[in-house]
Amino acid sequence: MRAISQNIQIPSFGGPTIWATLLHGQPIASGGGSMLPVHTDFLLDWFTDHPDPENEEEFPWLLRGYGIRYVLLHMDTTPKESIKNLAEGTSELTAKGCFEAAPEPPWNYPICVLEVAPPEMPAINIRMAGNWSDLEEWGIWAMGRESRVRWVSTNDKEARFAVEAFPLCVEGEPQQQVDFVVDEQIVASHRWDSCDAWRGEIAIPPGLVQAGWNEMVLRFARADRPVDVTDGQNPDSRELSVGFTRLELLP
Repeated sequence: MRAISQNIQIPSFGGPTIWATLLHGQPIASGGGSMLPVHTDFLLDWFTDHPDPENEEEFPWLLRGYGIRYVLLHMDTTPKESIKNLAEGTSELTAKGCFEAAPEPPWNYPICVLEVAPPEMPAINIRMAGNWSDLEEWGIWAMGRESRVRWVSTNDKEARFAVEAFPLCVEGEPQQQVDFVVDEQIVASHRWDSCDAWRGEIAIPPGLVQAGWNEMVLRFARADRPVDVTDGQNPDSRELSVGFTRLELLP
């Protein structure tokens, strides 16, 4: 479990934040001395660029990518309105209440706690960043011939994904293929010769992974509308390519 302490705009750094770890005994994503680790530096830059994070769609995914379970909001003497709003919680950050101000420094102000909700579907634990359907009970559809995913890495080491997927089968038409592309380099491919589900793993090599946000594009050989290929028997008018029951970033 990790926590992050946040003041009015950016994660808290300095003596009190580091000293607090001696009291609660939990690893933190903020804090630091005269030198900041690369992943902490990225986090600082992100909050600097997004001073009102409660409205940022990628905010919960950023926290999950760092393994953060709790956000501690240091409600300074004059907290920003956005931080007050954030303390009330969001659909993916649950408000757990506030500690009252201590009588003396360094924490002589309220500290409010948010708990980061896990992904709605644990088998799909990265951000669906473009051309995806809404989540369904079984998983999610890639829509069109190109979809994007994003994930956060705290280092530049290899990233591995477990994949379980099946094509939208169209009788009498060429079968489906998917290419997994990072920085315009194909890192993995799979071609279906039947309608059966495929289970496999793909690896993104270290040279294509960076600390912070990373993006992968999934390119498909074809996309079809069920309403067209079934002569209206299936009324679904979405342009679908592949259904994913698992697209999981592995530890």
